[in-house]
Amino acid sequence: GSEAGADDVLSKPANREELLARTRALIRVRELNRNLVSVENALFSLASAVEAKDNYTLGHTQRVANLAVALGKRLRLSDKEIFALRLGGILHDVGKIGIAEEILNKPGKLEPHEWEIMKSHPEIGYRICLPLKSTLGIALDVIRHHHEKLDGSSYPDGLKGDEISLAARIMCVVDIYDALVTDRPYRKGMSREKAIGILQEEVGQQKLDSGVVNELIDLVL
Repeated sequence: GSEAGADDVLSKPANREELLARTRALIRVRELNRNLVSVENALFSLASAVEAKDNYTLGHTQRVANLAVALGKRLRLSDKEIFALRLGGILHDVGKIGIAEEILNKPGKLEPHEWEIMKSHPEIGYRICLPLKSTLGIALDVIRHHHEKLDGSSYPDGLKGDEISLAARIMCVVDIYDALVTDRPYRKGMSREKAIGILQEEVGQQKLDSGVVNELIDLVL
């Protein structure tokens, strides 16, 4: 019965008190799940609101989520990690809700103080999603660390090497690739080949995971 998808199983003849107790417990679980789905939907709506603020990233989160999931499957990640990549892909930029539109859509290079503000979005997103830690799990790590580089040169925590989870490494590579091949306020989108060349340069500088980048190249080509 459990393997067939039942939420609970009782042997017959059922004890009346046990039946009622388990039924009440299942009703409570159902209500909790309903609440979690409502909160998840609210976060997804917030992610959509971020894209509405940033004219040049429309569809970015869904593309990143889809590509990250495809890459995760090629790398044989667990179902739990694949789920984290899907949620993390959709929510990774949710912290941009706290970044001013004039910075998000600035047509030129950001000033140093503007760049510092922009770099705060992973931590803002992490704080927004932290109350759902038990639901998001690894996705919370993806949201906070999707800009971290292997050499410790990036933000927000300056993590190095194995301190960065594989899911976050995947999200970093996919996020960079999608940003390179799509139009941005300050430049036109690049060709796939040019974007791949930049990723390979960063592998050579020991900033990106070579295994992840190589799998991405096979996937997109």
